[in-house]
Amino acid sequence: MIFLFACLSSSKTPVVESISFRGNGGYWSATNDEQLRNAMKQKSNRTFGFLAPDLWMVPYNLNDLDQDGQRLEVWYAHHGYFDAKFQGWNRSLVPSLFSFRPHIRLEGVVTEGEPAIVRTINVRGDMFGTLKKGLQRIVDPYKGSVFSLEDIEYVEELLSSYLYERSYAKTKIETEILVWPNDCMDVRHHQGQCIIANLEAYCGAKCSEVIERVNNCGTDNACITQVNYKQWMRIEESTVVDVRFHVDKGASYRFGEIHIHGDTHVPLETVLDKVVQEAQVRPGSSYKLDKIYRAQEVLYNMGLFSVVNIVPTYDEKNKRIIYIYMYIINQR
Repeated sequence: MIFLFACLSSSKTPVVESISFRGNGGYWSATNDEQLRNAMKQKSNRTFGFLAPDLWMVPYNLNDLDQDGQRLEVWYAHHGYFDAKFQGWNRSLVPSLFSFRPHIRLEGVVTEGEPAIVRTINVRGDMFGTLKKGLQRIVDPYKGSVFSLEDIEYVEELLSSYLYERSYAKTKIETEILVWPNDCMDVRHHQGQCIIANLEAYCGAKCSEVIERVNNCGTDNACITQVNYKQWMRIEESTVVDVRFHVDKGASYRFGEIHIHGDTHVPLETVLDKVVQEAQVRPGSSYKLDKIYRAQEVLYNMGLFSVVNIVPTYDEKNKRIIYIYMYIINQR
């Protein structure tokens, strides 16, 4: 230890030779060393870093390293490990044959705990029939998986795209993520909500009366204990997550008038006719984002224009109309 601090006090800036971890998942796991290193601000030297010391050798930054412990815990939480704790760093000096700088090897120690599992994931909103079923089919594969915030954000994008392609051009989605311990008795202030979420997940309509009684108790735990709910409860093996996508699909839009402008000698009426026919952006037809992309592709493939800008404009008076303006900037 004395030797370590003697080197660190030298005039040469220490560099980080390598960063590894103990207590995390194996090489093929979602919490391997590479994933954790990517979550850090402190980086390590590249292979053969001595060939370009100023570019490839990474200085040891104590402030960044101290904050990286918190960054790693946040990263773990975003990937379902809500109980993960960063215990600290083991630092050691390693010899270097081609560099005069002190080289430090870092080993982070983590305690992962058990990952949270997505217990339920569903879509809520004023939707019926095939539209509701289609949205639910998108989210169903994630039920029972390890929670990941990245996955939830990705699913939200999939839901939005699904609705956009069905002419719902101004869809709004609010995502609710509820995290519960394996036993609702561990919850202090929201025990009732935890019990209700458990009953909804495993009992559903059969427990509607019990759910209503627990809900009427609010945060009064003494009242909750008077409700006969335990026979319907299921104790979880680990932390669980309930994900709810609250979808406001908005109005179904259709194309209105289509305008084309540009400084060109090409007859714009002929161009517009070709776009309308091939991209199927006919006035009165259902609005779809893919049709906009197709219209732009048709204009480019004509080989006449170098820059084209297509602007959908919403009619604020008639909430179901989208006007299309095509601006041809330059001619080839």
